[in-house]
Amino acid sequence: MPYITPVGSTETQDFLIGEEGTKRDAETEGFLTDRVADRGVAIILIIAAIAIPNLLRARIAANEASAVSSLRTINTSEVTYSTTYPTVGYAATLVALGPADATCSGGPAQANACMLDFNLGSAATTAKSGYLLDAANDGAKPSLVYTAGAGAQTWNQTGVRSFCSVQDAVLRFLVPTGTTAPTTVQTTCLTYTIMQ
Repeated sequence: MPYITPVGSTETQDFLIGEEGTKRDAETEGFLTDRVADRGVAIILIIAAIAIPNLLRARIAANEASAVSSLRTINTSEVTYSTTYPTVGYAATLVALGPADATCSGGPAQANACMLDFNLGSAATTAKSGYLLDAANDGAKPSLVYTAGAGAQTWNQTGVRSFCSVQDAVLRFLVPTGTTAPTTVQTTCLTYTIMQ
């Protein structure tokens, strides 16, 4: 039978009556509550241990897809640049393909053609979606050869594969063993595996 406080009494109840009628004091109840809370925390930690590597792999896949898309954009911009400036041929740098400022306020010119956005035009020094990108031509006038490359800013964290493309616009990849700079050497790029 549960404990009943008499009417008008200031007496407090310092124990609970269990289902079988046994007394359990407040410390035992607090201990049980702590055990349940500890199990809840353990379950959350197990779920996090499973989910975090999957989230990291998903972010790496998204960064690699962005790098491939950026290389395709660079390929298109290089062809447009060589058509627009036939005495120069392919652009020597991403800066030449991009704008001088974020809004291309000076308009397109040979040194800053505004064919790429500002983020991609400066991706040789400032990573875009976890990848550094760069491009170079062969130095001839007019240039008939270029190489564009993308390398993970931090290998195995922002990306795993390196990518490149030459004037044939075929994308190639390599899985390096560490962080590598984007390749802008055609002979190196041609040794990479062609993407399917």
